[in-house]
Amino acid sequence: VYEMYRATSVAASFVAAAEAAASPRAAHLLSDTHCTAVLRAALRRQAPTRAIELGTFTGRATALLAAHCGHVVSVDVDEHQLNAAARVLRLRAVSADGACLPPPLRLLATGTVCGARVDLVHASAASYLEAATVRAAPLPIQLRTFDFAFIDADKRHAADYVHAMVHGGVLRRNGGVLVVDNA
Repeated sequence: VYEMYRATSVAASFVAAAEAAASPRAAHLLSDTHCTAVLRAALRRQAPTRAIELGTFTGRATALLAAHCGHVVSVDVDEHQLNAAARVLRLRAVSADGACLPPPLRLLATGTVCGARVDLVHASAASYLEAATVRAAPLPIQLRTFDFAFIDADKRHAADYVHAMVHGGVLRRNGGVLVVDNA
């Protein structure tokens, strides 16, 4: 299924570039083909409009999300990896004064991938979710609520992220889909 996806998807060139961008030492951090197949199947079934990804890494899953969603927000604590993903996904950098997020969150890059808006946010998953769950948060609604979530960040805190998504109102209650890569 995954090989067929790579051959036929609009996002195939981005997926290939993301895989090439991963250093040999970090290649084990890429979501495996089984997780990618599950993610793709969930995306096809759900047809989400807004997705959040915790853990950008090379942008491989970001490209897959973009191929199926209208808007993707991808959050990572590693600025170096976000910059690499931005280059792979051909996103433009955002100046510090042009960012619409409260500290410690920072919009690092934005643009269009496969027809979808993609925003790369430099922040820890915990700080982003905290900002998104505060009712008086200065985050715009499109950066606070999602109908699809993919968690591929710090595995030790995945349960905390799931809790924040579900109970904090970040993931839409009716019909929202949550996929976690715990490998």
